[in-house]
Amino acid sequence: MKKTIAVILLVLLALMLTACQDDNQETNENANNANAVNVNATPTPAPTPVPTATPFPRVPVENYVMIWKSNPNRGINYMVPTHWEQGEQGERYVTYYEPVPSGETGFRVSFTNKKMSKEPDSGRMRNELRDLLDQMKEVYDQFETDGNISRDYSLVRFRGFHSYYTFVDEYGVKIKGFAIMATYNRRIYCMTFQGPEARFDTMSPIGTKMMESMARS
Repeated sequence: MKKTIAVILLVLLALMLTACQDDNQETNENANNANAVNVNATPTPAPTPVPTATPFPRVPVENYVMIWKSNPNRGINYMVPTHWEQGEQGERYVTYYEPVPSGETGFRVSFTNKKMSKEPDSGRMRNELRDLLDQMKEVYDQFETDGNISRDYSLVRFRGFHSYYTFVDEYGVKIKGFAIMATYNRRIYCMTFQGPEARFDTMSPIGTKMMESMARS
């Protein structure tokens, strides 16, 4: 009996030792596995914030506000949008640009006058406009005009000589514009207005306002 009890105790002890070894082995294996995960895991980099593009504050045409400009040296008064930027200017000309993001083409307007030795007649005015269009053709790519010169509009309160044109700018954008000339007191007054053809119909009322506002000072 004592021998039997002793055998049972030895078996239980052996089982306990085996269980402890299994527990220790499992604990060690778990620890090793955790260490392996820690060693082998690749840290996930934090996502790089994507900058939010700031929208360009383009002013809708219906919200345009016009302002009068005057320069006695140029002998002209005119209206331009308050937010347009003044560009090139000289003794007898001045330009204004629609502000747009870099790489985009906006609209522009120019006002000019020049003094003549005598009052130009209708033939001379047509030639002056054709000369201007020829000069533009030398500057702009794929410049085209139908050659039609109309007298449907007025400039400085006189019927002007008017023509439309198109060309392609350095960004590959097709540009549409018009040039108009009128004469008074041995001076030729001229205005050009141009911008992307895709927006020309939308912006045309602004060009018309500026054309109708141009006056002698």
